[in-house]
Amino acid sequence: MPDSRLPDRRSIRWRGYDYSSAGIYFVTICAFERREIFGSISSGVLVPSLESRIVSEQWFDLPNHHVGLELDAFVVMPNHVHGLLILNSPKSKAIEKSANGDGEVGAGLRPARRNSSVSAIIRAFKTFSASKMNSQRGTKGQPVWQRNYFERVVRDGKELQKVQAYIGENPARWEFDHENPEALKPERFELWDGNDGTIA
Repeated sequence: MPDSRLPDRRSIRWRGYDYSSAGIYFVTICAFERREIFGSISSGVLVPSLESRIVSEQWFDLPNHHVGLELDAFVVMPNHVHGLLILNSPKSKAIEKSANGDGEVGAGLRPARRNSSVSAIIRAFKTFSASKMNSQRGTKGQPVWQRNYFERVVRDGKELQKVQAYIGENPARWEFDHENPEALKPERFELWDGNDGTIA
């Protein structure tokens, strides 16, 4: 039976949309059973645990393993993380590199590989961070992350600014966060215009 206390986390996936295409993606990933394993909030700042440090390390290592990936705002909360993934066009990057004189133009220029999809990036992040946590804790096979994740395509600069602000302010608003089981007055922050989604 579903736990009615858990917030409704809706994925705003566009049917038929290519989630490996160039764009900016806002993602939220929750800890298994929303356990507060990544630390605690004190005076609006996260006091990180070992697990939190591993999460940050693995997150910022992602661009080293995924073509065309850049990272923007990111925050670790006691039981979830928020982050912005930027997927660039591999073809555009290759052309830009050649135009700057950093690569060869013509037959010597190898076609760039295709971007990893958002789901592949998140899957890799979950897998490697969980493996490292369990290795360091001696808890082989213990689940770390919830099965799914929330994602949203950021559609314009206005939305990007809202997401960046939300991520940056998240620790200071922990006492009102609907992911906080002890929230004084849980609130959902309405990010998007219209009724097509909320920040999770």
